[in-house]
Amino acid sequence: MKKKGLKNGELKFISNTVAIKKTDKKYKDENNDCVVKAFMNAFDISYDKAHSHVKKAYGRKKGKGTYGTVHGLAAMGGMKLVYTKDKVRSECDVEYLNGKTTKYIGSHPKATPINSEGDVYGTYSKLTNPFYPLGKGEYAGYTVGKFRLQYTKGTYFILIRGHALCIKDGIIIDNANENDTLFKMTNRDQRRALHIFQVIDK
Repeated sequence: MKKKGLKNGELKFISNTVAIKKTDKKYKDENNDCVVKAFMNAFDISYDKAHSHVKKAYGRKKGKGTYGTVHGLAAMGGMKLVYTKDKVRSECDVEYLNGKTTKYIGSHPKATPINSEGDVYGTYSKLTNPFYPLGKGEYAGYTVGKFRLQYTKGTYFILIRGHALCIKDGIIIDNANENDTLFKMTNRDQRRALHIFQVIDK
């Protein structure tokens, strides 16, 4: 995959459009398809195949966003991120796409959902950055940029607020229009990484 970004690839970024092949047809006139593109890049499949998978697995409609991705990715790796009535983690069968599945790495501390009674809902694991203490034994969660710098090997499916992207061997693969001025100028991506999954081989 050819790098596309600043000259000499100094910005650790590849545009999603690089992976779209001439044989792909379903990307035309599409919008809100970041999850489709994240699947395309993370699972090394065509846009059309990713498009069909997300439609089947998540009920996504053309031009619309994808819902339930965090739970779907967890279930794909054999783990349901919900409690049963007895608050015991529920397991499920592992599913594969192009010989790959997911491994739940963790969620940002501020991403843990709370129900109406104030109880934590789900088996989300807090993933914190050991290099950024907040005091009193607490640590900050990961931004996309900090995660990229510390996890330089492997493929990761990252969910941020209202968006999804892929990080592969420390390189962000995303829509070019998602890059803010800070990232373009300093190579720092301050977007909060809410849920992180590693994509692993069978």
